[in-house]
Amino acid sequence: TTETIRTAAELRESERCYRALFNAMDEGFCIIEFFDGPHGTLSDYVHVEANAAYTANAGIPNVVGQKVREMVPDEAQGWVDLYREVLVTGQPIRFEKELEATGRWLELAAFRVEPASRKQVAVLFKDLTARKRAEQALKDLNATLEQRVADALAERKLLADIIQSADAFVQVADKDLRWLAMNEASSNEFERIFGVRPKIGARMTDVLAHMPDHAAAVEAIWRRAFAEAPFVEVQEFGDPGRDRRFYEMR
Repeated sequence: TTETIRTAAELRESERCYRALFNAMDEGFCIIEFFDGPHGTLSDYVHVEANAAYTANAGIPNVVGQKVREMVPDEAQGWVDLYREVLVTGQPIRFEKELEATGRWLELAAFRVEPASRKQVAVLFKDLTARKRAEQALKDLNATLEQRVADALAERKLLADIIQSADAFVQVADKDLRWLAMNEASSNEFERIFGVRPKIGARMTDVLAHMPDHAAAVEAIWRRAFAEAPFVEVQEFGDPGRDRRFYEMR
């Protein structure tokens, strides 16, 4: 009988270790057992075991002894279909699914408990709700940001179209006197009075280098714009050999 006693002791130790792990683990764990119900063969299952973390992760207490069609009737068929496939095929699965009854998103793994004649499936799962909500919040934020960017670009294009089609001469430059933007009317007028067409990125004084007096006058008014508060001034500009006009500058 020595071998029998030793085997029994080993089984008890194995059971003790299993129970310790079963009760201490953070993940929810349960064993479900299928039976033939009113909906057909293997159409329902009952929870035969569950650890304390089951409630913490799924939000449903005291599940041992509960049938899935009584526990979550509105979504029971979906759970039955998933786990019955594991039972019938013996193929384990891993998936994510919402437990609609409690609004919890779960990451689950399920495998058949052998032998198959036991009609049992073991399920291990953890709560993903916080992560899912964070992902949804990020998705909503990105969608809102995309819309804000789209609105800003649309507004910018509208303003650009208005300025581009205006008769007023509009120029934008940096402190190096390089043109950053210019509408069509201003480009045409500059070319008409100076004989050279300005290009975005070019420096004003370089474009007018062959006309030092003109370059100095243009630079003076822009330097004043950078140095002072907003002002309005009327000055005469243009090559006398082409055309020379008075302009009100703001």
